[in-house]
Formats: sequence, structure tokens, C-alpha cells
Amino acid sequence: MTGSAKHQKLKVFISYSREDLSFADELVAGLAYDGRYEVTIDRHSIIEGEDWRLRLGALIADADTVVFILSPASAKSDICAWEVEEAHRLSKRILPVLAAPVGAIFVPKKLSALNYVRFDSFDDGRPRSFMAGLNALVRALNTDVAWLREHTRYLALARSWDEAGRTANRLLSGSDISTAKGWAAERPKDAPHPTELHLDFIRASEEAEAAKASAERQRIAEIDAAQQARADALTQVELATAEKLETSRRLVGRTRALRVVGGLLGLAIVAVALVYAWDQKTMADRQATVAKEQAALIQKLEAETARADKLPKLVSKYPEGIRAMEKICLEAIQVTSALATTSDKSTHEQSRDRFWELYYGPMYIVELHQAKNSSGTSAIETSMVMFGRQLKAAEAASEPLPHKSLCLDSKAVRDECVAYLKVAAREPCT
Repeated sequence: MTGSAKHQKLKVFISYSREDLSFADELVAGLAYDGRYEVTIDRHSIIEGEDWRLRLGALIADADTVVFILSPASAKSDICAWEVEEAHRLSKRILPVLAAPVGAIFVPKKLSALNYVRFDSFDDGRPRSFMAGLNALVRALNTDVAWLREHTRYLALARSWDEAGRTANRLLSGSDISTAKGWAAERPKDAPHPTELHLDFIRASEEAEAAKASAERQRIAEIDAAQQARADALTQVELATAEKLETSRRLVGRTRALRVVGGLLGLAIVAVALVYAWDQKTMADRQATVAKEQAALIQKLEAETARADKLPKLVSKYPEGIRAMEKICLEAIQVTSALATTSDKSTHEQSRDRFWELYYGPMYIVELHQAKNSSGTSAIETSMVMFGRQLKAAEAASEPLPHKSLCLDSKAVRDECVAYLKVAAREPCT
């Protein structure tokens, strides 16, 4: 029997009185022979002062079904009565097995209301077939098995969450929440109800997921706002630079015109030197002032341009800087490829976080450098922006992993980075 098959066995706990041990052993052997059950029976004697409730409670909590061997001895047992109450508290399915008639002995109400699997003698004294009783028990055990397994699994998760102080990291997430809600809503007719702890656990998971989704939407909105602010800032820089260049061109034109006028006035002054001598001096002073203003403006413009070019020029000045930019591009290729191809949730989340870190951080250096060495725009930046938009669209639509819709945009990032690096790179999607 493989570990996987063993995990699929129905977990059965046998509750019995020590006086019925022989019958209990025979029942355990019959169920074990069937091979579909993982049978647990407590063979420890109760020692005075021992916290037996803790031990038995754990066995009951881990079981999918509690089989209660009903006899005169178990009906009178306080421990057996406690086991019935504990199974009921945990909303476990209880199957009473009547091993011997109990007569007028009081039977706990939670047992007497259930249908018994009969192993006792017929009313006329004839013995019943043990195998017939075992087959009836097996039929009862095999009813609603899948739902009962989930009952046990969800209860174990809920108890772990509750015992840890109901921390968020113990809750369900994603599609597991809708699966759990469907399980609770599809309870079979005769199956035990989910406990309040079950329902609290599922409800808390749903609320935490909603809060997480709200925080994620806020984070995406902040990213969009930052991206728009970044684009607006770049536009303002471009507009300011264009305005300064236009102002410079106008000043140069004015200076040239003044020089022509000055030449004409000079000829006139030669003819009437005594009359217009003071005009020549005034014009010379004015030309000097204009030239000084023009030089100051050009110097300021050059300083602004140098400041805008400083970072990409500084990085590309040294081999180490070039290698750093190549490394940034290669990482962008790897991260976008991972986001388009990975089915692992953890890898996807790490790659997504790294993509935005690259986008708002070191990739900006590469984009500036590419823009300064081309026509003024960055093809890498365009491909990264388009990839980011598609990534947010895929997550907003709850697209399952891998996000194959990112393949084309991932390829665009790869192609632009490869063209910039002039190196080969693996196809992001096949």
C-alpha cells in the first residue's frame, strides 16, 4: 500500500468498553481485512490522574467516523458516554454497533436516536452472522466518504487556526475558500453538520481574502498613480527642455538681427559721426547686454541638459556600468518569462514583486540610456509598460496560472532587451 493510497483511507475510531475488548478486536480485524479503512482503537488503560480526555479527544478529532460498540457495559460507562459527547461536539458521524442487547439500561439520547448496526442475537435467540453485520457496517461507512474526509480535514485546519490564536497565516486562500464553501453547502442528507468552528474558519478566510484583494487593488492603484506621475514628470522635463531650446534659438536670431542693424547704423554714423556718435555707443552697449544675456541663458540650458544626461552618461562611462545595465535587462527577460510560464504560486508572486521593483528602479537607468542614444524614446520602456498593464489585467480577471496571456508581451520585452544587449535569449513561451 503506497503512502498516497493510505492517505485516502477512511479514518475510523472504535469506541468501546474494556469488557467488550474481544468483540472490538474482531471488529478491528474485519475492517482491517477490508483494506479501505485506517482503524484506531485506544488500548490504554485509564490511570488515575491521567488526562485521558486529551488523548481520546485527539483520536476522535482525527477520525472521519466514530464506531460506538454498544453493550450493557458501554451503556453504563462514563468514559464511553464522554466519547459520545465529544464526537457530537466535533460533529463527527457516529455509527452505533449493537454488540449485545442493553435491555432497560439507559442509552445516551445521541445514540438511541440513530440506527444501529446489529450484531446481537435475533429475538428468537438465534445468533446473527458476524459477516452480515460487518457488511452492513461497511455499507454505512462507505456512505458520503469524500464529504466526511473533508469534514475531518477542514476541522483539523480550523483547530490549528484556533489554537494558534486565529492568525491570518493559518486561513484558506484563493480557490480553496470557494471549495470549502461549496463543501459546507453540499452536506449530504444524513451527514453531520459542520461545526461552528468550521463555519468561523471559512468565514474568516473569506473576509481575510476580501481584505487582501482590497489591499491589492489599492496597491495597483498606487502603482498606476506612480507610473502616471513618472510619465508626467518625463513629459514636463521634455517640454521644459524644448522651451529652453526655443528661447535660445530666438535669442540667437535677435542677436544676429541686431548685429545687421548695428552694421547699418555704423555706416550712417561714419557719415554723420559728430551728430550720431552717442547713438553708436548706445547701440554697442545694447549689443553687449544682449550677448551677455544670451551667453547666460545658453550656459544655464547646457547645465540643465548635462544634469539630465548625468546618470546614463555616468553609468555607461565604465565597463562595470555597462555590465550592470546588461544584468538589469537579462533579469527583466527572466522575470517576465517566469510570469508568463510559471504554474507555481510562490514563484509567480516573487517574480511579480521583482518585476515592479525593476520597473520603478534600475530598469529606469537602462531606459534613460537607451533614449539618450536613440531618437529620444525607449522601446524597452514601452514594452515594460505594456507588460505591466497586461499583468494587472490578468490578475484582475483572476486568470489561472500560468498567465499565458503574458506570452506576447514577455516576448516583446525579451526582443527589445536582446536588441539592446545584442545577445541571444531563450524564448519565454513555447
